[in-house]
Order: sequence, then C-alpha cells, then structure tokens
Amino acid sequence: MTVRLAALLLVFAPLLQAAEKPAVTKAAVAKPSIEARLKATLEAKFPDISVDMVRKSAYAGLYEAAMGDDVVYLSPDGKFLIFGGTMLGIEAQPINLTQMTKAEFDAQRAPMRAAELAKVDKKSMLTFTAPNQKYEINVFTDIDCGYCQKLHKDMPELNRLGITVHYLGFPRAGLLDDAGHKTDSYQKLINVWCAEDPKKAMTAAKNRQILPDRDCKNSLAEHYALTRKFGLSGTPAIVLNDGSLVGGYLPPAQMLQALQQGDVRVPSTKVSATN
Repeated sequence: MTVRLAALLLVFAPLLQAAEKPAVTKAAVAKPSIEARLKATLEAKFPDISVDMVRKSAYAGLYEAAMGDDVVYLSPDGKFLIFGGTMLGIEAQPINLTQMTKAEFDAQRAPMRAAELAKVDKKSMLTFTAPNQKYEINVFTDIDCGYCQKLHKDMPELNRLGITVHYLGFPRAGLLDDAGHKTDSYQKLINVWCAEDPKKAMTAAKNRQILPDRDCKNSLAEHYALTRKFGLSGTPAIVLNDGSLVGGYLPPAQMLQALQQGDVRVPSTKVSATN
C-alpha cells in the first residue's frame, strides 16, 4: 500500500464509519409488532386492567385481547374497541360509540313514540296525579321489578315535586307462556288493573302483597305491544310525552332535574282528584 493511499484511508475512515452506523442502528431497533403495539395501547388506556394476550381474531382485520376475565376486539390501528356488543372509541379518552348511536336512533324514533302515546286512552293507564302538576312521565311497569317497586315508593315525593305518573303495563315475562297460558307477570298486572281500587291495588302489589286473581276488559296487551314497538327492554321504562326516553329508575330529585333539562314542562291543568 502506498503512502498516499494510506493517507487517504486515514482521512476518509471516520466518514466511512459514520455512514455505516445508521444501518447498524436500524438493524438493532426492531419495529414493534401490531400485537405489542395494541397491548401497549390497552395498558395505557386501561391501567387498572391486566392485558394478558393480544392476537389476531378469527375475523380478518380484527384483533382480540384478553383483559382480565373478558375478551375484547380491536381495530389494527388501536382506535376502536368492541366489548360485549359495545364499540368504544379509544384514540383519545374512551367514548362509548354504541351508546351515542343508540341515543341518535332513539332521538329519531321519538316522534313515532309520541304519536303512538297520544293514541293511548289515558283512562287505560293508572295515573298518580301531582297536585301542582308541572311534568308528566309515562312509566311502563312490572309488578315484581325491584326498581319498579322502588319508583312506586317514591310516588309521594314525585307527586310533591309536580311530577304526574301514568302507569302502563309491561309484563317482563310477556303475555303468554309456551303452553298459551297467561304468564305470572301478566296475571299480576291484570289483578291490579281489574281491582275495585286499582291505585290502591298497585301500591299493595308493589309492596309484594298477593292479590286475588281477577279478569276484566283492559288495555294491558296494547300497552305491551307498545313496548315492542318502542324497543323497550327493561323496567321501569320511562317515556315522555314528546317520545324521548328517560331510561330506567331515577331518584325523584334526579328525575326532576332530567325533566327540567329536557324542557318538557306540561301546561298547568286542574285534574280531577279521582284520577
């Protein structure tokens, strides 16, 4: 090797080494797998829940993860999570996208519910009237439902707050069993509606007193048909006159707040004490 060549190598050696370093660095830093990235995303968003496994699911394009005792499904970009039939957006703060969609659909169906409710004869309902009526709620109720019983115990306070309650029947077990006989839920509602004093009978039934079996002409089957049309699944189901849904049980103060926020005040009317 000549002296001149050796000198050139000495001059360019640092540059040659510098050019080699990035290639070595890239090779040393492995890109995390999708599974590892999704696991890290879940652990960051839900720090209180252990993420034991993330892998491809049987459905192409979705990944599944074991979180505690549950299995959730994720989009490959880690922005969407599906759990128990509910889709969450988790790109930022977790958002219940399914709940938002249901609320949107419920709002779209409100005019239909309002129109159907307007067709129902108020005499077919059991009405507990507020002396200083400001609001009305329509409650689809079952006798044995725990929260239905709780709501009924709140009746004096609801009425005191100006909230009139119209009861419609919603037998949770349906109208007829597989043998074509009336279900226990349906019969208990009939016993109330057909009693000599239906409102007194309702209070007794909600206090778990057994009423004698009765039968009479009633509109309970029509009430139940509305629950199917409205897409109601739980009791008590509370529907306002404008067709909007309050949802399930709320304590009286929260019920009043929900009605105030929804601006659903009804015109002040003098109602017969027999209602």
